[in-house]
Amino acid sequence: MPLSMHDISVPLFTQTLKGMSGVLDKAGAHYAEKGLDISDLIQSRFAPDMMTFAQQVQQACHHATLVVSRLAQVDQPALGDTDTTLDGLKARIATALKFLGSVSADAFDGSEERRAEFQVRVGPIAFSGRDMLIQFSIPQVMFHATTMYDLTRNAGVEIGKQDFLHDAFSRKLT
Repeated sequence: MPLSMHDISVPLFTQTLKGMSGVLDKAGAHYAEKGLDISDLIQSRFAPDMMTFAQQVQQACHHATLVVSRLAQVDQPALGDTDTTLDGLKARIATALKFLGSVSADAFDGSEERRAEFQVRVGPIAFSGRDMLIQFSIPQVMFHATTMYDLTRNAGVEIGKQDFLHDAFSRKLT
């Protein structure tokens, strides 16, 4: 059975966002244990022209829900862009995960060639559904998730690849 557009999007985004949520949990525990202000992490960035930690989480959720909504032809959930607390970021991820879980695989039928148009900072762009998913959205989600992970690790939170990959290592052959 060939891979479907649903198969290569929803499970990957779900795993990635769950991993991000777990990293947020570990960051919160670390900062509480050390008596540190979690807002320092949430506002951190590697360079002045980069998005903050909070914006990395926001963008990962945005790109995951954007592509799924366009491919499945359903409304993208309202996520806002003002999540600046640990609880707010966790709630954003939970909303995105709930949305991803609500979209049926059948809704993706024919989405490979469905035209997807949207606005980005450099102007309007358009893709086939396949190209949007593979060449734009998956890289976007993974970039923002990786940057959030790296900022967390750089802040001294003890996390590893298992945290980023969430439950991938639990899938052992029996």
